[in-house]
Amino acid sequence: MTDEQRKRDEQRFWDFFREEHDSVDSLKLQVSALKSVMLRMFQEMQSLQMLLFEKQIVAPDEFNQKMKDVMLSDHSSAGPSPWQSHSYFTYLLSEDSYLRTVVGLNAQELNEFQENRETAKRLT
Repeated sequence: MTDEQRKRDEQRFWDFFREEHDSVDSLKLQVSALKSVMLRMFQEMQSLQMLLFEKQIVAPDEFNQKMKDVMLSDHSSAGPSPWQSHSYFTYLLSEDSYLRTVVGLNAQELNEFQENRETAKRLT
């Protein structure tokens, strides 16, 4: 990796986590960084899907059926708090909400996580 490539990668990292939104240019940098992250995730998901098929862990027909099931359930509004059953719901949660809702941390465990998070932030 050249120094120029390394610098671009580092800048993309900082742009992605930029908290100030003081200009359109700042937002453009964040969107560009997010686009890079999303494209990389798509590549990884495609690679994993190919491995599942090649290793015969999942058959393509089973995968396709599961995808259709998930897509259909994302259009359902049946039941209480239907948005919580959508496939993308957990990806939109904050860290604390995710740990409480998905992982199942109790108040004490969540408080411990928050304290550890603040310590890590303070030390870095």
